[in-house]
Amino acid sequence: MAPITTLEQALDSAYKWANSSPSSANKGAAKVYIEAVPMAEMEGKLMYDNPAKGRAVQLLYIMGNLTGWRGEEARACKAMLKRQYAEDK
Repeated sequence: MAPITTLEQALDSAYKWANSSPSSANKGAAKVYIEAVPMAEMEGKLMYDNPAKGRAVQLLYIMGNLTGWRGEEARACKAMLKRQYAEDK
């Protein structure tokens, strides 16, 4: 596994997990929230003139639905998402 160093890598990895079998409610929700990140960023830009403000809330929703994801890759992705949230809020 290549190191997770960007938000895009973390979201891509989480999206792949969300699309894996077997499916679950958490995986389905995580997928939808990841797909909605660009919309959240646009909302943040329009409402606060800061895309990160919109993305921050979305990251919380995503992280809340990654609870069933385990392993080294999961830990690396979750750490990146937490760092990005801390920067964005």
